[in-house]
Amino acid sequence: MIMDNFNNALSVETSKHLQEITVTVSEVSQLSKTMLEGVRTLDMNLGRIQRLGDQTLASIEQRKTVWRS
Repeated sequence: MIMDNFNNALSVETSKHLQEITVTVSEVSQLSKTMLEGVRTLDMNLGRIQRLGDQTLASIEQRKTVWRS
């Protein structure tokens, strides 16, 4: 009887902890997806900045050539 009560209490506690773990893993998974989306957006924006920088440098070089002529 005492062992049954102990086992039942242990089972209930274990079940609660497993539910908390499942929720935590789910939250971490969602955060990972959100972070990955953020990294992709950052990468895309850095690519845009790089292209704009390249275009700006090309424009400056063109103007230098025109000014020297």
